[in-house]
Amino acid sequence: MDVEDPTNPAGAARLLNRAIHREGSSTATIATALGHIARARGVSQTAREIGMTRAGIQRSLRLDGDPRLSTVLRLLRAYGVELSFRRRQA
Repeated sequence: MDVEDPTNPAGAARLLNRAIHREGSSTATIATALGHIARARGVSQTAREIGMTRAGIQRSLRLDGDPRLSTVLRLLRAYGVELSFRRRQA
């Protein structure tokens, strides 16, 4: 199995792409992937980078969490990843 390094932008992007394109993907799936990257990078460091508390990040990214879009965008920016959209294939 290919192990990604979520501490670099390329690895974080691959992990997030797999999470979002997984069959049955949900906010929990994406929040879990975002949380995995935050833990790999260090939650405290990530919190400082995006201006949130460690507890706030953990609360947003737990399985039953539903992170705000603004939080997701700040995390992606900190991870060196950007969000883009494409038309879904039929």
